[in-house]
Parts: sequence; structure tokens; C-alpha cells
Amino acid sequence: YLAKKLGFPIIVKPAKLGSSIGIYTANSIEQLLTVIPLAFNYDDKIICEKKLRNARDINCAAYFFNGKVHISKLEECLSENEILTFEDKYSGGEKTVGAKRKCPAEVDQSTAEKIIEYTQRIYLRADFYGIVRFDFLVCENGIFLNEINSVPGSMAYYLFCDKFADFTSLLSDLIEEGKRRFKRESNLITTFKSNVLKGDFKSVKK
Repeated sequence: YLAKKLGFPIIVKPAKLGSSIGIYTANSIEQLLTVIPLAFNYDDKIICEKKLRNARDINCAAYFFNGKVHISKLEECLSENEILTFEDKYSGGEKTVGAKRKCPAEVDQSTAEKIIEYTQRIYLRADFYGIVRFDFLVCENGIFLNEINSVPGSMAYYLFCDKFADFTSLLSDLIEEGKRRFKRESNLITTFKSNVLKGDFKSVKK
């Protein structure tokens, strides 16, 4: 059914895992039947989806401060592998790509504007706060949201700052916004008095 509906190649991955762990590509029925049990080793739910051909990994981050969503530069993550792997993201070294990036990403203005628009819209509608990174796949078929990372590595500071020393100002903004949010939420009613649980349970049979 999956093969008929999606067509090969098919990406099989754990639904709630990240960092490209447990992701497989199936190019035939035989491979699909092999990798599905492997993906289930990592999660009790998996996702099977059509693999996008020649997709580019374009990331964009956002945070909220002073009543406004601030959008980062776009970056493109590069890989010599079929998909962006765990080793690409975290290992580095001579034998791996080591998360090579182009920042800012080389995309046309229309694509960049759409990614920025999608990032801002999703951030607001999902009521996020703090730094959130949105990972998109861009190909000839369009722009697809691949993953939302609400706890991005290194807080994705590198998408906002040219050097680590500049992160001080951004971090101060995040702390200030966090204090405002805490103060605002501290004024909300968080308890509700009720006698609903004070019933007579003597007549309840064991």
C-alpha cells in the first residue's frame, strides 16, 4: 500500500526521534520491508514519506522579543551523503563532511521570503517562545517544513551572530523576554477552589 501510494524512494524514520537517527531510504519493496522493523527499534511510531529528489536543507530560526518575532539568516546544511546524517551534524573530521554550511544560504529572493514568512507564521501560531529553529527542504516541487527544533543545538546562535561574542546581546534579550513572560504568567489564576472531590464515597463498593 505504501509503495503504491507514495512511490519509491521512500524515507522511513522514527516519528519522535531527531538528529537523523534511525532514518532509512527504501528503493524497493524488499528494502521497505527490511527497514520498517529497524525504524521500530527506535520508536513505537514511524513515519513513511516520499523522498524528495535533489532537496536542499535550508534552516531558519526565530525568537520573540519586544513584541516582535526576530528572524535569523538562512543557512544551507551540506552533505556528501544521500541525506543529512548524524555524522554530518555532529562528528566532523576528515572522513565526514562535519556539518558544512553556507550562511547566508544561496537561494533566490522569492524562496527566501517564503521561508521567512512560513517561519514567522508557524512561530506565532504555535505560540513558541525562546529560539526555535525551523528546518526546511527546498526542491523543484516547492518548500516543505521538515522539522521544528524547539531546543536547537547551541541555541542556533550562529544564525543570528557572526561570532560567539555577539551572543551576549542576544542572550540578554532572551533573558529579558523570559522575565517579562514569567511576570505576565505569574498574574494568571492557577488554582480553582471546588468541593467536587469532597463527595461521600462510603456507599461506593470495593
